[in-house]
Amino acid sequence: MDQSKEILSELHDYKVWEKTFLQNNCNVESYQQDHGKNFMTEDKSRFELTSNRNCQNYFNIPTSDENNFFDQCFIPPIQIKSFNQMDLNNIGMTNVIGNDFGLTNDSLFSYINFGTSLIPQSYDMEEVLLKYQNMELLNNFILNMNFFENGVTPNDIGKNSFISDSKKIRLPSKLLRCVNVQNDKDITLFHIKSHIKLFAMDQYGSRFIQSKYLISGDDERVALFEAILPHIYILAKNVFGNYVIQLLFNFSNKLEREQLLDIISNDIFKLTINQFGCRVIQKILDTGDSEDALFIYNGIKHNLIICSNNIHGNHVVQKIVKKIAFEYHTDILNSIDYDSNSNNFVELSLHRHGCRIIQAMLEYFERDNCQYLIKRLLENIDDLLTHEYGNYVAQKVFIHSSLKDQHCILENLHKDMLKYSKNKFASNVIEVCLDSGLPSQNKFLIQKLFQEPYDKLVYPMIEDQYGNYVIQKMVSMACRCTRKKLIKILKSSDHYVLKHIVYKTNISKCNDFC
Repeated sequence: MDQSKEILSELHDYKVWEKTFLQNNCNVESYQQDHGKNFMTEDKSRFELTSNRNCQNYFNIPTSDENNFFDQCFIPPIQIKSFNQMDLNNIGMTNVIGNDFGLTNDSLFSYINFGTSLIPQSYDMEEVLLKYQNMELLNNFILNMNFFENGVTPNDIGKNSFISDSKKIRLPSKLLRCVNVQNDKDITLFHIKSHIKLFAMDQYGSRFIQSKYLISGDDERVALFEAILPHIYILAKNVFGNYVIQLLFNFSNKLEREQLLDIISNDIFKLTINQFGCRVIQKILDTGDSEDALFIYNGIKHNLIICSNNIHGNHVVQKIVKKIAFEYHTDILNSIDYDSNSNNFVELSLHRHGCRIIQAMLEYFERDNCQYLIKRLLENIDDLLTHEYGNYVAQKVFIHSSLKDQHCILENLHKDMLKYSKNKFASNVIEVCLDSGLPSQNKFLIQKLFQEPYDKLVYPMIEDQYGNYVIQKMVSMACRCTRKKLIKILKSSDHYVLKHIVYKTNISKCNDFC
């Protein structure tokens, strides 16, 4: 009992521990058998934690040369029978509580998992985070001491254990998760504002901030906003922090929004091509107006093609195209078409991500600029028709083109129907043309089947895995008179194509129209 009180007395002096611990590149090296009375003895390279009790276990916590520290401490278990309830506010107390005590006082302390080793929270965290209500979750977070001895690097701990800046070790997310225990209303954004960066970059800390922000008053929101301003760029690129920044753009007033935009003004391009930063930029566009779209566009204007081809940036460019004012459409086209020796519009159309930008331009650009874009694309229409990404652009070109430009595409398809109908990608374009075209345009394509010997065009199309779908589409889209003629051709070919299973599908389609 006296021994336990002595330990408690030494443990209470955390301010001394924290100050010395943070000033040194500390290494809690070992717990070993030692009968000295000093609980903490300072050495330039480490702290040796000793007491007048036997300790059989020991562990090493690695450090670096960057003045890093690990915000945790392990207190070897020792059994006691009773103690003051106020001691529950002390870090590590449940570690020295015996099972017998828990069994006899379970009505008072049912939330404590007695006899379980405890990893306490960071010493510099607000005192309110050390409330006894949080002890249950803390008890569930037990460090594997062998982890450190086996030389595992910090990156092996898990994505939630360390911040992206490898020079600073973060608090484990299970420690920060304690703020959500029992929806403790006593913990507010005021209490964590000095640790806002750490919380925002943690999975559970980020959720805590978001949930508290929605129910907090103006004073709390202002305090959070001011605390988070210096960390906007870092948090915007963080897997969890970006949600907090998005929240600010969702609820910020005009003045706050201007402050946020001013902070990221020089980093728009970097955020646009970042996996998480692009979400923040998209949120700016979603919650803003055409002026905000112009602001973002000016930030990536000189890297527009790079952003368009980027797996993350293309989503931002699409939203810019959709939101920006009409008078800037020409400027966007000029930013892409800067090289007269190459057709960057076609190159974008053939790119996995860039093709989405061209499709967005065809859909949202006003008529004159759209016509210019279509003109440039038609210069290489054959490349688009047969390409896995370009065919989607070709489909949009047909839908948004004038009759004259549509006929240009139909001429290409009509000229080599067998080639295009048997192509996986071009066959999709033919079907879209039949779905979106005028009756006269459909007739122009379908008549091609009657202008060639059946064994040179119709039968090979029926046999093909893609061409047979084109035949089915032609049957469904043809006028009544043309459909009858087409069905007659198909049924008269029983002896030739009966061996092909796809023929049965075509005949079934034909019977539906009979």
